Amino acid sequence: MSISGILEVFGRLIIQGTADKPVVATNIAVGGSVAGPVLLDINYLHYKSTVPCIGFLEVHTNVSLIFRNSILYPDTCDIRISSSQDTFIESNIFLGMLLDNGPRINVSGDGIAYIKNNLFEANVNPLSANLITCNFCQSSSRLVLKYNSFLSSDGAVISAPFSDGPLDVSENYWGTTDINSIENRILDRNDDLNYGTYIKYLPVLPAPHPDTPIGF
Repeated sequence: MSISGILEVFGRLIIQGTADKPVVATNIAVGGSVAGPVLLDINYLHYKSTVPCIGFLEVHTNVSLIFRNSILYPDTCDIRISSSQDTFIESNIFLGMLLDNGPRINVSGDGIAYIKNNLFEANVNPLSANLITCNFCQSSSRLVLKYNSFLSSDGAVISAPFSDGPLDVSENYWGTTDINSIENRILDRNDDLNYGTYIKYLPVLPAPHPDTPIGF
């Protein structure tokens, strides 16, 4: 099945493919109605954009997101999370960015964002922006970033501007155990005193987590 266009969801949207027959989407923007509550439940989706940086998922207000087992092709940013509800982004593959189009995932809501067991492949363009931005995150309870594989050696993986509480992004695989290399991929108060928080990243995983995709 193939879909495209702009979808404003009232109530519930379920996109359910399978490993053998994923749903294919091109140039689609999905958002939940501000009236809410809304559930976006997406499994086994292959998403491509022929127009650089079309906003893919708008998860705001009372929108709950479950996004699993899917592939996002290059330059299909971004997922914007500003919801008071919990969101789950798990077991997906984010292919490397070609252009400098901003973060792939932008977190700024009051709910908890669980970003776990995802594969973020190396960026084709070394100037591409950071992968994950956590705005106004007051504590680690707002962002659970665990067991992901970050394979790009260029550009920042995570930044936390305007955040006050310490963030814990330990137990991720960075493609290396070299501390200097990993620190170069994190933007926090160590890099800019205008940032309000420090990001804890130790311990790191010495190898990809067994439940995280290794490619396709």
